[in-house]
Amino acid sequence: MPTDPVVRPARPADARGACLDGLIVWPSERSAPLYRRLGFLPPEELLELPLGT
Repeated sequence: MPTDPVVRPARPADARGACLDGLIVWPSERSAPLYRRLGFLPPEELLELPLGT
């Protein structure tokens, strides 16, 4: 049994097939270009304040 989790990008086609209204992801700097290519857009309403914890 693997000890490391398998991380896969969120796939819009899977979400549509599951009748979801949308997907929200918090991509790393490295993965952000992938999500942009998949059609994810920068948030228009979501704001974040990292607290450095």
